[in-house]
Amino acid sequence: MKPSFTDFPRDNSFKTGIVDDDKSPALPANCGPWDKSKPSRLSNKLNAIIEAAINKIYLKAEQPDVAAVIEEVQLQCFKAKIRTPHPVTVRRRVAALPDRLKLERRESRKAAAEKYEPIKGHFPGADHPLAVVQIDHTPMDVIVVDEEHRQPIQRPSLTVVIDVYSRMVLGFAIYLEKPSAFTAGLAIVHAVLPKEDWLAGVGVQAEWPCWGKMRKIHCDNAKEFRGTVIGRACQDHDIAVEHRPPREPRYGGHIERGFGTWLTRARRLKGTTFSNVEKKGDYDSEGRAIMTRAELEKWFTIYVAKVYANTFHSGIKTTPLAKYKEGILGTDGHPGIGLPDRVAEPTTFMLDFMPFEERSIQEYGVVVDHIFFFDDALRPWIHAPDPQDSKRPRKFTFRINPRDMREIYFRDPTSNSYIAIPYRDRTLPPVSRWEVQAAEKRLREAGYARVDQALIFGAVEEMRSVEQEAEHKTKKARRAREMRHRPPRKPSATPSKPGSSAARIVETDPYAERVEAFEGIVEPK
Repeated sequence: MKPSFTDFPRDNSFKTGIVDDDKSPALPANCGPWDKSKPSRLSNKLNAIIEAAINKIYLKAEQPDVAAVIEEVQLQCFKAKIRTPHPVTVRRRVAALPDRLKLERRESRKAAAEKYEPIKGHFPGADHPLAVVQIDHTPMDVIVVDEEHRQPIQRPSLTVVIDVYSRMVLGFAIYLEKPSAFTAGLAIVHAVLPKEDWLAGVGVQAEWPCWGKMRKIHCDNAKEFRGTVIGRACQDHDIAVEHRPPREPRYGGHIERGFGTWLTRARRLKGTTFSNVEKKGDYDSEGRAIMTRAELEKWFTIYVAKVYANTFHSGIKTTPLAKYKEGILGTDGHPGIGLPDRVAEPTTFMLDFMPFEERSIQEYGVVVDHIFFFDDALRPWIHAPDPQDSKRPRKFTFRINPRDMREIYFRDPTSNSYIAIPYRDRTLPPVSRWEVQAAEKRLREAGYARVDQALIFGAVEEMRSVEQEAEHKTKKARRAREMRHRPPRKPSATPSKPGSSAARIVETDPYAERVEAFEGIVEPK
């Protein structure tokens, strides 16, 4: 029969000080914190019971309070037929636990490391700006609304590239899609390219003198950073990619702490979701949301370029912008590295970080996701043999903007530049790659063994009809519409002169968005 607390003796042994099986005198209730350097006045048996109760009850992810530990000690003392210690004694033992141990055992090793693991003043290799950057994603703690109806949609994802040497934000991306190689690529491109056109596009006047290729990208082990898209693009541009050791968050401490700063600032916005449910309380995040994704992007641009960049940072003993300029221009005691080179072909660089497919070229062109593409630029390469094996067809690289499948981008081996290859049937409507994937999935589930271009576009139109009917009823439909109908920005590069041979070379704004993803679709591998 299990003992209950009603069976405990009702004498003063539960109310007076510590009384163990050795009849030790009680400690006063108002004594100070437990001093581990002094010998314990409790018996070894009672010390073991208290220690076991703390480990079993208190140092758990469920985070019970000290009262649960006291109850466990009382129960074990009753079972061992020894008199129990005063509750104050147990509370003092718990209070004496190292704060890092409590955080690590009750929350996570990551949380403990982020708070207590020191970030060295010198990150290995980060001796100057652009030597080492860190990149990571996180959901933002704020709800955005759609452009047309100003109705709440969801929390967007934030991808940031930060310079380890100066803590300067080099680039970022805020999108409704889940973090992916595509959004990571956009953030890297934003970090490398000059910011003048970006600032003009979002309507912000600020000093953001950050551009140039980084030497090394430090990132976690997420699949988007281990895939071939980012890896191959970085290899082509002599950018090293280094992954953090698993479960060692201190190796990404700079950007993790940066997120803490940036997200704390974002929680001041209307529509915030706060950092947790308890802090949110009865706050109506969706009802008070006011910002669209584009407006949030502009707000964050102002914050990182004007506020964060000019705020004193205790880790570097100056502001990120001042530290960045010191590393570039130098000081009396330390020479700078000089202004980094600007990327000669921004559009080519941007496309190098887009998803790609490798295809042989046939007389009808190429097929990607059941859609036919063709342009006269492909004619010289029709049925071209592989240079290494003449019996096999040669495969060429085609880059894809998942948000807009009206064109794919052919990497011409002779000029090493990209040429836009449109739909073979140019009457087809614009679609995103996510819509195509969703349509194929729907057709497969409907029993179609073979899927072709006509079926795909028919299914896409059907899904859009359903979306329009539900648009005013559901957040999902509003989210789908918002992700597909954003206005394009003005091109950042000077267009080629009419009639020139380079007129077909794609020269669009690296951040322009014409067609957006269909909501809820898993990004193609």
